[in-house]
Amino acid sequence: MQVRPDLEEERSAIVISSAQMKFELKEIEDRILHRLITSTGSPVDDIDHIIRLEASKVKSEEIKIKVQEADTTEASIEATRCLYIPVAKRAQILFFCLADLALIEPMYQYSLEWFIGIFINSMINTEKSGNVYHSLGIRN
Repeated sequence: MQVRPDLEEERSAIVISSAQMKFELKEIEDRILHRLITSTGSPVDDIDHIIRLEASKVKSEEIKIKVQEADTTEASIEATRCLYIPVAKRAQILFFCLADLALIEPMYQYSLEWFIGIFINSMINTEKSGNVYHSLGIRN
């Protein structure tokens, strides 16, 4: 269950676009190197080559800026995801305590089903809040 699917979708889009931009940057570099290797004469005299280098430089700078923005956004998303760690740890402890109770007494296996039902209902019925700690009942 994802608490903030919008963040996960945004994170996935950032990862994909970041990979595409880095690939495009690599292609630009490869084209420049190939052009330098295959050119005859002085590269300074080749006006077409100079124009392509300028265009590549501009495109490269645009891509670098977008990659930096994507990295910043991804860091922000990761920070938001980390806010949910305390409640995940609490739920993990409760779940496995109840699961292990069935090893002590088989009757307690029904407690696990009860706990799962209460947990799911509390997630469904919890009022949505912008403050993660407040909505999780944690004092910060």
